[in-house]
Amino acid sequence: MMKFPKLQFKFFTTLFFILFLFSFQLWGRSKLDTGLINTDKAIPSVLTSYLNSAGAVSNKFVNVSEVLFQSSLTLTSSSSGNVFCIGETVQITATALASVTTYNFLVNGEFQQNTASSTFTFTPVGTGNVTVTVIASLQINSTLQDSIFLIQNAVQAGSIAGAAYICKGTIPNTLTSISPAIINGTAVSNTATTVYQWQSSLDGITWNDILNANSETYSPQAQNATINFRRKALNLLNSKLCSDVSNIVKITVLPDLLGGNID
Repeated sequence: MMKFPKLQFKFFTTLFFILFLFSFQLWGRSKLDTGLINTDKAIPSVLTSYLNSAGAVSNKFVNVSEVLFQSSLTLTSSSSGNVFCIGETVQITATALASVTTYNFLVNGEFQQNTASSTFTFTPVGTGNVTVTVIASLQINSTLQDSIFLIQNAVQAGSIAGAAYICKGTIPNTLTSISPAIINGTAVSNTATTVYQWQSSLDGITWNDILNANSETYSPQAQNATINFRRKALNLLNSKLCSDVSNIVKITVLPDLLGGNID
C-alpha cells in the first residue's frame, strides 16, 4: 500500500480547499446577478415574498437558515385514508416547522377560518370530494401553504316498499325495492348482494341484522308480532366503510279475532 508523505497530503488538502472556495465564489456571483442573495449581511439570505397587512405582495431578505428550517408544512385529516362519509365531521391538523402566527383554512377555495389554531373541524356539505388548503403566516413575514384532498364515500340507500297488515302467523309479501342504492353516483345492480343488509326492529329503535338478507328485496318469514324492516347499504372505499339506511317499512300484525257467542 502506497503511503503519501505528510507534505504531499498537506498540498492536496490545500489545493482542494482552494478549489472549493473558487467554486463557492462562482456560485455566489451567479446568485448575486439574480438579486436573490443579500451581501450586506454576514449570514447569507434570500429574497422571499409575502402578503403585507394591506394585502399587497412585499419582498424581504430572510436568512437561509430560517427558510430551510421553516419550509415544512403538512396537513393531516382525522378520516381514515382521507375518505369521509356523508354527514361525517372531519378534523384537519396543520403541522409546521415554524413560528406560525395564524392559520387560514379554506375549503374548495372558500375562506373558513383564520386563527392561531392549527386545527380546523368541519362537516362537508353536499356530495363530492373536498380540497382543504391552509395558508400559514409566519413571524418572518412570509407564508407557507399546503393542501389535502379528501374523497367522499357517498352512499345513498334508496327506498323500499311493502308495508302491510297481516293476521298473526301469516307470511307477509316480499318487501320490494322502489329505488336501488346509489354508491358514489352509480346505481347498484340487484346482483351486487354485498352492499345490502336488511335489518329488523320490534320498536323502531334497536335494529338487528337479518342473517343472509343481502339482496335488493327481502321475503320475511311468518310474523307473530308487529315488526319494522329497513334496508342498509354499505360501501368500502380505501378501507373506509360508509353506510346509509332506507325508509322504514312496518308489518302490522292484527290481534286475534274472537268469534264470541250467539244466541
